[in-house]
Amino acid sequence: MIRNIHLALLLALLSPWSPALAQDTDSIDPAADQILQQMGEYLGSLPHFRVRAEVTSDEEVDTGQLIAFGHTLDMVVRRPDRMWADVSGDIGHKRVLYD
Repeated sequence: MIRNIHLALLLALLSPWSPALAQDTDSIDPAADQILQQMGEYLGSLPHFRVRAEVTSDEEVDTGQLIAFGHTLDMVVRRPDRMWADVSGDIGHKRVLYD
């Protein structure tokens, strides 16, 4: 359970910016889900790690036009007691520190 907290935090940080993360879970490819699970298990086994993600998501506006939003996530974890995450992009900036 503790191992998945950092991945859950990562997804929680991304969720305000990425409507695609809120899609129905039935549409998730089982192979992609398995790869994500393996990644989470691997990260959960590390005493420290750093993740950088460049994310782009499309949001449909009332006119039907798609608008692309991009942001960058940087996250550093040192178990058991330190975590830093920084998300910045088109919509704004968030920083989370845990010590």
